[in-house]
Amino acid sequence: MRTVSLAVFALAGSIAAAADYCYDKPSKVESLPFWSSTDQLPCMYSGVLSANSKPGTNHNLFYWLFKSP
Repeated sequence: MRTVSLAVFALAGSIAAAADYCYDKPSKVESLPFWSSTDQLPCMYSGVLSANSKPGTNHNLFYWLFKSP
């Protein structure tokens, strides 16, 4: 039982550490107009997803994701 509880604790710690990290992706928001350069920008991602339901159409869905504090 002791080994299982240690493994769960280690897994929980690694998930918490990953949740604090903002991964470098092409959709990562690196700057915003009028954002103070002295303040840290929160971890955010934005972009568009293609949503073409019919051939010959051009529809996109915009997304803006950010981490909850």
